[in-house]
Amino acid sequence: MNKCVPVKVWVADLTYTQQTIAADTMPAAVGGIATYLEKEIDLGEPVRIFKYPEKLAEALNDGEVPDIIGFSNYIWNFNLSYGFANVIKNKFPKTIVVFGGPNFPTDSLEQENLMRGHRAMDFYVIKEGEVAFTKLVQALIENDFNKEAVHGQLPSVFSIDSGDIFHPAETVERLTDITQVPSPYLAGKLDEFFDGKLLPIIQTNRGCPFTCTFCVEGVGSYGKVYH
Repeated sequence: MNKCVPVKVWVADLTYTQQTIAADTMPAAVGGIATYLEKEIDLGEPVRIFKYPEKLAEALNDGEVPDIIGFSNYIWNFNLSYGFANVIKNKFPKTIVVFGGPNFPTDSLEQENLMRGHRAMDFYVIKEGEVAFTKLVQALIENDFNKEAVHGQLPSVFSIDSGDIFHPAETVERLTDITQVPSPYLAGKLDEFFDGKLLPIIQTNRGCPFTCTFCVEGVGSYGKVYH
């Protein structure tokens, strides 16, 4: 990719921490999104990764403002992440907020209703995030962060434009070799999370040949297993 001016991109896989650390695994998934993005685009500075909400709040209170912030969306952290998204949109309206993850409807009407009910989300990335999020960041940079020029233009990226039109998307082609995603561990992106509280996690394959209705990988696009 072409070299660009410094762009602040943050990614967050937040967990509740009041009584205990509710989701106690290291943020390896968003770590992989960060390393893939850095491989494809010279942002001018490293992507920052957040797990603990206190750390994200501290960074925002210190006056640091990301150009783009991405939140992982699971059933256990959506309210927490969306609470931050609302605050960010109120304090830093120019920051582009992106959500992504498996906690997203498969029905088109439900997809639209979710996004209309949560307007702090500028974009939602479905399925595998590395390629789609990178394409989204690149498109935003090329269009001087004009969201209107990006709506409806990218695979796997859902949004609602300023004219209140909902833009669904086709799914981006899956990675057939997940070693295309540089290891966030080897890249040092997860060093700070070896704090004695979080558990390291490694993904060795993606996809499943079964069609269990309770599982996000039970849908057709995940039918092939890649390693």
